[in-house]
Amino acid sequence: MFRKTSLLAVLFIMAFSAVSFAGSGTSSWFDMETCAFCKNMTKNPELLKNMTWEHYNIANGIISVTTVNTGYMDAYKEAMGGMGEVEKLMQKGEKVHTCQMCAELGDMFTKGAKWEMVETKSGMIGITTATDPALVTRLQAWSKRTTDEMVMMEEASKAEQAKTTGKTTKTKSY
Repeated sequence: MFRKTSLLAVLFIMAFSAVSFAGSGTSSWFDMETCAFCKNMTKNPELLKNMTWEHYNIANGIISVTTVNTGYMDAYKEAMGGMGEVEKLMQKGEKVHTCQMCAELGDMFTKGAKWEMVETKSGMIGITTATDPALVTRLQAWSKRTTDEMVMMEEASKAEQAKTTGKTTKTKSY
């Protein structure tokens, strides 16, 4: 079943999934430490390691698929609840700090992008669309940059882990 949500709900749901691995890395695109939305994802240090966020271009926007591994749905729901609290603050007019990824997405929603989500047993599917071709291009560029930044941050995290453990692991394919 599709569910329409407010602009702020869209922002926090998209933002919480921004990184599917631990650590804040050095990216200025994400800010897992101080972004009011994203930092909720780090409250359970195992959550980000146990979820993925994939993007697929469609003719009028993007589809985002969030998958959470078995055993981490409660942590996922708790993180979403924390982001819901941020949404309430914003609805009251309070200013909150957001990372570049969240700010860019939020700006696209103010320009006319629309979002719907389908909750699944293991996460959610988000469909973000626009009627303006320039905004569609911008959504798809946001999707590509987000995916590219996730890969770079994961590689940096794995390199750091390899330094401390002497073991290497394969980078996820987004």
